[in-house]
Amino acid sequence: MSARCNALLIPVFVSLFLPAIAQDRIPVEERQALIALYNSTGGPNWLKQENWLGPEGTEGTWEGIVVESGHVTSISLAGNGLKGTIPPEIGNFGYLDKLVLTGLLPQNSWGGPYGIRNQISGIPPEIGSLSRLQSLSLGGLNLQNVPAEVGNLLELEDLGLEENQLTAVPSSIGQLTLLRTLNLRKNQLASLPLQVFALSNLTTLDVSENLLTSLPAEVGNLLRLVYLGIHGNKLTTLPPALGKLTGLNALHLGGNPLVDIPSELGDLPNLTEITFGDTSRLPTGVGALKNVQKMSVYRGLKEVPAEVGDMINLRELRLPYNSLTSLPTTLARLTNLEMLDLSENRLQNIPPVIGQIPSLLFLYLGDNPLAGQIPANLGNLTRLKSLVLMQDSHTDSLLTGPLPPELGNMASLEKLILEGNFTGPIPPEFENLSNLTVLNL
Repeated sequence: MSARCNALLIPVFVSLFLPAIAQDRIPVEERQALIALYNSTGGPNWLKQENWLGPEGTEGTWEGIVVESGHVTSISLAGNGLKGTIPPEIGNFGYLDKLVLTGLLPQNSWGGPYGIRNQISGIPPEIGSLSRLQSLSLGGLNLQNVPAEVGNLLELEDLGLEENQLTAVPSSIGQLTLLRTLNLRKNQLASLPLQVFALSNLTTLDVSENLLTSLPAEVGNLLRLVYLGIHGNKLTTLPPALGKLTGLNALHLGGNPLVDIPSELGDLPNLTEITFGDTSRLPTGVGALKNVQKMSVYRGLKEVPAEVGDMINLRELRLPYNSLTSLPTTLARLTNLEMLDLSENRLQNIPPVIGQIPSLLFLYLGDNPLAGQIPANLGNLTRLKSLVLMQDSHTDSLLTGPLPPELGNMASLEKLILEGNFTGPIPPEFENLSNLTVLNL
């Protein structure tokens, strides 16, 4: 090989095997701030420390650091085992637009958590100097307070303070006029400053699992709100002003001792998803939610009120982990219902009304103490793709009798799981189930 070729290969070799080569140098104060962060949060014990404390010009190769145009623009160190305090030098990052120091662990490709939880004990007021910050994630750190200076982050769009020990939120948060997402879930908040309800660009507000006893009427000022999470509080009523949130798509209410629902919610044109939970009864007025397409009620429900049959646009009705023993006949009005999940209830027989909902695609009745015969009118569910009638493992009850030949009308069925002490042969009509891929009798 010629000397000229060898010379040409040298830069390629360097670029492949020396990835931490110098880039544009960042300002001295930004490098010092990175080193201060490393030292004050136990850097030598971090899970990942790749290239940290390398020579000047390599900062963009340090684990979790992004450098653009000669400045640090992103710090993302979730699940990296940081332990200590955030140093005041954090205010040196004048070009930073993203800061992720959350103590909550990220998810791996299998949906499970990975990493080492961060343990950061406090946020210095200097954080208010990050004038270009757009995203701040400080969830899961057991923080007891947030400095008022966070209100100086006028470019902030996303603020995550979930799973801390906050008893108050600074009123200065009302200065964050560009804020779109505010996550305060799982704190100790008994109230919210009214300034929160002046954040006119807010699309997501999650204050679930706090100690709220009421919502002010000013919540109706959040006209761009799409998601409102308020489950797991102590709310007994909801303000009628919620009816002004015409863009609201999802409302999660579970775990509140609500007595009724304001009728104004029924006028929300985009409210398609609502969730209840940890309640023995649904609040009065639920039938007025005519535009809701997905309703979930988890844990504790003893009876489905007849007015649920008035929710004519329901497509999914999920009622697992409750104490239901029957269903109202009014559910036959749900002509758009495609999914009905009644798993893990106390149903002793299959409610006949189910066979009067021909729009169903998916029916789940597993883990109920079902007994008696399968009603023949289930054969009316000709669009059904999945039928699961597995028994409650804690009962000796069994479905009995012959398999109804009418089940052979379910020409779209792909999955059929039946458990019972059935008598007689398999009906020849089952040969019509040409789309069946899973069969368990």
